[in-house]
Amino acid sequence: MSRAHGFAPSLLCALGLLAAAPALTLAKDEEAPLWTLGEDKQRYDLQLTSAREPLAQDLAIQPKLLLSDADFEDARLPRLRLTGPGDLVWHFALRLPDPKDEVQRQKKRRGPLVVEVDERFETPLAKYRAHGNQSLRVKGRRAQIRSSLLIESEGKSAWLTKGNLVVQSVFNLKSGRLESAEFTFEAAGQGTDGNARLDVWKGAIQPAQPVRVVGKDFHLEVETAIREGSAWLERETQKRLAQYKGAAQPEHQRVGKLALPVFALLRSGVPAGKLDECFKWLASQPLEATYSVALWIMALEARSIERQAIPPRDRTRSVTRFQRQDPAAADKELIKRATAWLLRTRKVGEGWWSYYGNPGEGASEGPLGHDHKTVATSGDRSNSQFAVLALHSAMASGVEIPAAVWKEVAQEALKSQDDKGPPQSLGGSVFGRGSPFAKDLRDRLGDPNRTLERAPGAGTVETAEASARGWAYSTGHRPNGGAYGSMSAAGASTLAVAREALRELDALEGPLDATLQGSLRDGLAWLLNNYDVARNPRRAGAWYFYYAYSLEKAMDTAGVERLGGREWWRDLAAELLTRRDPKTNAWGTVEDTAFALLVLNRATLPASLQIGAAERKQTGEVDPSQWDVVVVDGVGQLSVRQLLAAMAESAHEAKERLELARKAIAALPEVDRPRLVPELMGLLPHRHKQTRKWAQEGLIRYAGSDEPQRLEGFVASWERVRLTGESLDYAHLADLRAVIEDPKTSLPLLDHTLLVAGRMRALELVEPLLAQLESADPGRRRVAWTHLVSLVEQAPAFDPAGGASARTEQVAALRSYWRQRGPAQLQAEAIQRDLRSLSYPGREAAARAALLKAGRPAVPALIDALRGVGRAKTLAHGLLIEITKAKLPPEVEPWQEWLEKAEQKAGPSK
Repeated sequence: MSRAHGFAPSLLCALGLLAAAPALTLAKDEEAPLWTLGEDKQRYDLQLTSAREPLAQDLAIQPKLLLSDADFEDARLPRLRLTGPGDLVWHFALRLPDPKDEVQRQKKRRGPLVVEVDERFETPLAKYRAHGNQSLRVKGRRAQIRSSLLIESEGKSAWLTKGNLVVQSVFNLKSGRLESAEFTFEAAGQGTDGNARLDVWKGAIQPAQPVRVVGKDFHLEVETAIREGSAWLERETQKRLAQYKGAAQPEHQRVGKLALPVFALLRSGVPAGKLDECFKWLASQPLEATYSVALWIMALEARSIERQAIPPRDRTRSVTRFQRQDPAAADKELIKRATAWLLRTRKVGEGWWSYYGNPGEGASEGPLGHDHKTVATSGDRSNSQFAVLALHSAMASGVEIPAAVWKEVAQEALKSQDDKGPPQSLGGSVFGRGSPFAKDLRDRLGDPNRTLERAPGAGTVETAEASARGWAYSTGHRPNGGAYGSMSAAGASTLAVAREALRELDALEGPLDATLQGSLRDGLAWLLNNYDVARNPRRAGAWYFYYAYSLEKAMDTAGVERLGGREWWRDLAAELLTRRDPKTNAWGTVEDTAFALLVLNRATLPASLQIGAAERKQTGEVDPSQWDVVVVDGVGQLSVRQLLAAMAESAHEAKERLELARKAIAALPEVDRPRLVPELMGLLPHRHKQTRKWAQEGLIRYAGSDEPQRLEGFVASWERVRLTGESLDYAHLADLRAVIEDPKTSLPLLDHTLLVAGRMRALELVEPLLAQLESADPGRRRVAWTHLVSLVEQAPAFDPAGGASARTEQVAALRSYWRQRGPAQLQAEAIQRDLRSLSYPGREAAARAALLKAGRPAVPALIDALRGVGRAKTLAHGLLIEITKAKLPPEVEPWQEWLEKAEQKAGPSK
């Protein structure tokens, strides 16, 4: 065995090899390496060729990685989370040096390109410093990269004192991917026997087949994995049932160990009738374990939910949808009984659970510990997570859960979260309509008292500013640095479920809601900051499938479609596909396979259509989120967006729903119909042919296209224009100009933009309007002319359908007219705007300063403003006195007389 005293000469020798290496140069016209994976996920496999087992385990080197562009910062630096020093092998195999500064410095002498490296890494057990250098040579379409680094532990390390890491990589500049890498990791530290030792690990990294996660093939592969995996799980579940029936000594968690695979099978589309024997046996068992009772409730709820496969399509974020039915009466009674047990066995007043509870049906002693006897003095996040998810299922099944229970649960989760954490923005995230963070641009109302940037959004918590704060296993106190992946995901889902339950019970007070949203936001920030779909963050390889399921529940209960730049479901699904056993088509154990199937199915329920009694809309404060609420004769009051979403989620009653959608859109004001483009796009792949055709026709009519690429920004542009008009925000006229000048702008959007420009009297947009009169498209000319005549007073004639020569002369006449009359009209309009702004407290100061600057030309308009009332009249009067120095009362007549005398005295204008 090598000893630690041999380490230093070996390290110096390795560093000497680098110093003696040939000069590495990057020619002036050669490319620098960058990762460009596009829409693929690239898999890499790592093979150890030399290692001793005890320390090889401590190295914790992942045997494989699935990578996407989101896994790199600036297309160079990997964003991998380290669980041990062995992960430094991956980091430096994937890390690309940035040669741009070095190239500029070396251009003249053309010497070797060597980039210094000095980085620090933190793992759950220790901190490490890696310092040394990376060298780069480009030869043809390949970059040869060599990293030679000294690894030192900072503070107490689990076992590593010092290490020397050498990685040699070949990177393909054309494909933007690593072709191969070889590494040697020489480590000195303490062995399992307590003695100092020096060991060397060698290995290689090779690419495997790329995975395209946005195409139909990936969708089909996931669906196949669900079908084949559930077939294996069904057989194993029946074996387990037979085993339990014949067991002489039943185990405490038997109900949960059968209910979990039953739940996963139902979510995977296995008919409930094939599991009747399982349900009969489960119903005969006593209630005694928190996990078991919770999973029993979830399986009972799943029995009344129908799985529907989504037709294969590109860029899907799921392969299934679920249609809820009311549970059978007998099942609901069983859910009530099990729910009552959960409520009795919680820690009353503190909102947590432990492993067991009193198995009796009467009064409970509360939670019991591991021994099944002793009253628990503390709880755990894992049992509590499943209890909360079960209460959520029970509530969805029509079982009443007191608001006090949900408040206890929420307060416990708040108290057990990290009290602080590093900053981590959730920018780039996409939230579904049901999420507390969903900020649909269409639900914003422009306010003239504010600028557009300050217009209120649908949410109350700013997700761009978050702190990464997670949860650990124990309940009731802060993690103090012990937060990890599965428990942080459990904390996030607990908050999301508790908040939603309180909202449904109308028991969510404003201050508590803001606190819950802030805590949930920070929990999601922790999951993004520690994002890893290959391992349980900060728990290495432990409980991976449990973590994957917990992450899926956190994302879905919080309504997260995309976390930061991460397509979390596709990432998880791709990872699970690589972990499947090709012989059994399963994931090892019954429990791991059940969790994997639940993640792949993404078992969320669809939007439900709610139809209320037709009510007269109340006057008063406008609710901007109700813009799509209409009353359909003979049906009631409903949200058109919700109706279209329900149609997309389910093919049931397609014909009837389509007829209802026709009536609902007809009841919506015509100006608001283009705002439904996102929902209509969701109907394009619908199974019902007539629904698809109707959606396509609507998109062409309202947006001018049915091509997804062209529609992506349509609603955002439409809403920005609308908000600019509602808020009278003239600072954003540049946005309107951009829409008008863009040759790709559809006619409906152009018409909408020009209508808003006319309402705002935006004379600054006359010039781009005149340019539209020269368009080769007669539709654009017609729309532009229709709105131009409403903006420009006494404009010369123009015929949009006239000949090219005539149109050229007419446009020239219009331009000449506007050069002569435009400045005066613009000045007069600016004064009118400033007068209107006097009525808005947020703009009063700026408007007053502008009117003072305008001076005497503003006097006639200010005199006219004296006909008003309130503060605007008072301000106009004060401005008149300041500008004219005349001290007259706030009446129109004396000021009119003063103005006439002043004009007579000045004489005719020249």
